[in-house]
Amino acid sequence: MLTVRDAAWTVGANEVTVRRDLMALASNGLITRTRGGAVLPRGFSREKVSNEQGTRPTPELVAIAIEAASLIASGDSIILGAGRATVALARELNDVENLTVVTNSLLVCEVLANAPAIELMLTGGSLRRTTMTLVGPSVEQSLHGFQATVAFLSGEGLTAQHGLSISDLTVATAERAIAAAGSRVVVLVERAKIGHPHLCQVVPSTSIEMLITGSGPADDELSRIAEAGVRVRIASTDCPPARP
Repeated sequence: MLTVRDAAWTVGANEVTVRRDLMALASNGLITRTRGGAVLPRGFSREKVSNEQGTRPTPELVAIAIEAASLIASGDSIILGAGRATVALARELNDVENLTVVTNSLLVCEVLANAPAIELMLTGGSLRRTTMTLVGPSVEQSLHGFQATVAFLSGEGLTAQHGLSISDLTVATAERAIAAAGSRVVVLVERAKIGHPHLCQVVPSTSIEMLITGSGPADDELSRIAEAGVRVRIASTDCPPARP
């Protein structure tokens, strides 16, 4: 259950505004109102389970990860958010020398734990077991004053109007803190997720420097994203396999 007080603290709004927004969400069937807060409707799942997050990446994710890894150089400091795409990117970093990686994803940590040339830093936070991600105010506190070379984010949807979005409020809040700690924001999203907004915005399109996505047919939404000022890179699947 999400209480009105917790929601107000998380988004930095007053409780009157939160109650109004919860009523609007309930009217659209996205939540069920309860005394003092809200819960998800019966049968509605908002998060992918952790074993899906940790599965072997698809060819598209491998291609996206390889393209993203080409942006990283020795001596960089990067932040990796949660998601399958960032885990795939982590698999491409084991041979990068003198690299600092900060993350709130335990799955990223698992991939990089034995990489001797990488300084690996895990944020604080409470564990969201369904995604194996750390969330909560400790994430923001861990990143306070931190300025990485680039922040890599994944997500569940991307549109020009709504930017990068996911369906979990607490994860979205943590991902916003990660974006704020990067000098540049690069978004890694599969092609099928473009054009499909979700409930919680992570960052608007204007805050995204680059999008790396998979190949596909001409897409009007992708064109609108580019027109919003986002540099778009299409990752080819004609790439070598991901590193183990």
